Amino acid sequence: MVLAPAHIPAEPNTTLLLVVGVAGVLSAIVFLISVAAFFRRQSVAYLLLAVAFGLLFGRALVAFLAIGGIVSMANHHLIEHAIDALMAAVVIVAIYYARRVEKQVSEASYE
Repeated sequence: MVLAPAHIPAEPNTTLLLVVGVAGVLSAIVFLISVAAFFRRQSVAYLLLAVAFGLLFGRALVAFLAIGGIVSMANHHLIEHAIDALMAAVVIVAIYYARRVEKQVSEASYE
């Protein structure tokens, strides 16, 4: 008997492969669009968006590699939780940056 985490069946099924595949393709598209937007705008806000979408794509990639047996389930969970922590950090930095820029714009308009 093969034990697997509750959300990953021991034998990958078609639905799981389809969902991870679609998530991977869509997150890759959004990531590439965000990278293109960053190169066009060259701003910190767009960089943070590109990093966040890159992490989202990385999460789908790790799931696909785990299903394929390239990444073990233990490493899959470790990597996914690390990506989650990085995503949270990027969101916190983005909020801090947006508030700082908003404050600078507000102060500049009163001068």
